[in-house]
Amino acid sequence: MKRYGVEIPHARHVALLSLTLYDHLQPLAGVPSAEPWRDYLETAALLHDIGYFIAKKGHHRHSRWILENTYETQTWLEGTRQWVADLTYFHRKPLSVKKAQYMAQTPGLWALSFILRIADGLDRSHRQDVSIEEVAVSDKTIAIKVSHLSDDDYRHLMESKAQGFRQAFSRNLKIKRLEAGA
Repeated sequence: MKRYGVEIPHARHVALLSLTLYDHLQPLAGVPSAEPWRDYLETAALLHDIGYFIAKKGHHRHSRWILENTYETQTWLEGTRQWVADLTYFHRKPLSVKKAQYMAQTPGLWALSFILRIADGLDRSHRQDVSIEEVAVSDKTIAIKVSHLSDDDYRHLMESKAQGFRQAFSRNLKIKRLEAGA
């Protein structure tokens, strides 16, 4: 990670948030409870911004390319490499019809991508100050209580990162921001 200039505190925090969400949402994610899905998600969370090494613009595409082609990943099993590369690719930008069709072909990719998207959106500030306090799943909603999420980051999360969440989990996403000391 260091070689590619990955911002390690942000990457670790996004991984922590991703795994917290995964542990609550795995039964709805369309993947078996056994590994390697949790490992794929953690690895993708740690490497989701590796594409900044090439350029900030389009870094999600660059992340995918690096993970598919760099010598460091060539010892990974092909399936592992592709899963992690795809998860990093889908962590940002609106979902086009073409992207949605690709994701739909691989069970679990849609849901794990949204877990990573939400986790990355929660640490949009790169300050590692947002924490997940509670995740509640009902028949109609997934409610995530978080602390320290700013208005701008909340707006971005709900308008950009959460697009398609309902299709991934068959539930509406509700983010409840807790007041300091609540």
